[in-house]
Amino acid sequence: GVVVPGLEFAGGVDWLADTSKQRLALTERDWVPPLEFQSLAPFAQLEYEAGPVTVRGGVRREHASLSVDTYTTLAVYGNRQVLGGERSFDELVKNLGVVWRFAPGWSGFAAYSEGFGLPDVGLVLRAVNVNGRSVQSLVALQPIVTDNREAGLTWQHRLGSLTTSVYESSSDLSGQVRINATTGIGSVVRVPVRVRGLELAGELRPARDWTLNATYARTTSLTATAEGQPLDVELSSRYQGPDKLVLATRWAFAPGASARIQAS
Repeated sequence: GVVVPGLEFAGGVDWLADTSKQRLALTERDWVPPLEFQSLAPFAQLEYEAGPVTVRGGVRREHASLSVDTYTTLAVYGNRQVLGGERSFDELVKNLGVVWRFAPGWSGFAAYSEGFGLPDVGLVLRAVNVNGRSVQSLVALQPIVTDNREAGLTWQHRLGSLTTSVYESSSDLSGQVRINATTGIGSVVRVPVRVRGLELAGELRPARDWTLNATYARTTSLTATAEGQPLDVELSSRYQGPDKLVLATRWAFAPGASARIQAS
């Protein structure tokens, strides 16, 4: 075979088969009907290193199928009969990244990747509250496909290191769970989402026995009130955490022993 110096290849197949349902403990009624989920995903990944540059890229073919028999929702949703059936989803997701070591101790990186997943299937199925629905017609079962972008800069030295990165993740059809304030019933809402973030991480070694660490992360997320509306609503804490700052110090006061204090 042909050998290309600096080139690595990885390939494989991920397979998942899952059968599940959700039952109410006291009445033994099925809250979510029995469902069968299968996923098959072959993938291939390449990495090539040429001097100070490393490039990684790959593809993954996602194939998922969901099968549900005809069922009736609980009384709180109106005892609606939902016609069973099978849904299948296919998506080719890609990723590409590059690292450039452009100076001693310095490197920059950039990456793009796509993600694939299903929304909360159980919540979608149990929350049908209108007549005439079927598994085939439930738009809320459409997969969530995300576009992710990241770029950053890293510095490494005998005295310490520093990494800063920014990222953005967006999806035209998210799978948010929103709770009705009156009924307390949740539902899956398919609206666009955009998440942006900043991360800083640093380490300082002022002396042989001392190490100081600091990290900071900030995330801002926007969504829409409904499909076709502008992205002008902040996501709730279910999907977005607060700004986070962590400070820590470590003292190696004896061979094989150390003390650490951390605040966040």
